[in-house]
Amino acid sequence: MAFLEANVERLKLRAGRVSVVAALVLAGCTAAPKIELTAYSEANVLAGATMLEKLSRVSQLDQLGDTDADAARCACAAALNAFLASGGTWEELAARFGFPAVPTQESVHRLQERLYDEANVDGEPGIYGACRPVYDAARNVVGWERKEGDEAHRVFEAVGLETWALFGRSEATLHDRREAVLAYFRERPLGALIVGVNEDMDSGRSLPVTPGTFANHYIVVLQRDGAFLRLDSWAEPGARTLHAMTDTEVRELVFETPITLLATALAQR
Repeated sequence: MAFLEANVERLKLRAGRVSVVAALVLAGCTAAPKIELTAYSEANVLAGATMLEKLSRVSQLDQLGDTDADAARCACAAALNAFLASGGTWEELAARFGFPAVPTQESVHRLQERLYDEANVDGEPGIYGACRPVYDAARNVVGWERKEGDEAHRVFEAVGLETWALFGRSEATLHDRREAVLAYFRERPLGALIVGVNEDMDSGRSLPVTPGTFANHYIVVLQRDGAFLRLDSWAEPGARTLHAMTDTEVRELVFETPITLLATALAQR
């Protein structure tokens, strides 16, 4: 399965990236509105009894006048969401990066922006991330490697995440990730997957990557009490970013996606 050259050109114009099968290639769209919401303030402390509740209204878009990477920093939002949802603490990040110990919308947005500025070494919009499977002589998957130019690992490492790719067992079943995904969540009930999707930037829907489309966005996928949830940072400031996934969404975005899934774990510290 291959992506059409015409679509590759479209992606270059829109996000400065090329999407390929069995690689995770992610970037933000080229423009994001500074949306005015009367009920929203950058000074708001993240509200909720649990960290997941706190994250459920944190967008990658903000109302700060001196940030300009809102549209392109989905990788940074996803990395922070994965770290915090899987047991990392804001206090750790605050101490490491010099932010207040109590997280506000502004402090999270400024950390997203800092991570983006430090990881975006090629100067193109978005964070480039790509990896590929490694096969043995029988074409069974025996490992994985990052492709040259990968920027995404810079974000994950800065936040404090270890990441690795999940594939099917062999080249013939490369995109059948169900077994690997379920095994991951059995071993790590609080784990978080970083997933490339074809985000509809107008509606905020996370769509599967299919021939003729491309991955332009990162989301985080969780499993809690047997149900799959997605944290999608492409939302108006203050809007809900945590959503239950349908069985179809789980199949198309996770179990059978042609775009590599990254499993995460808190780095040893």
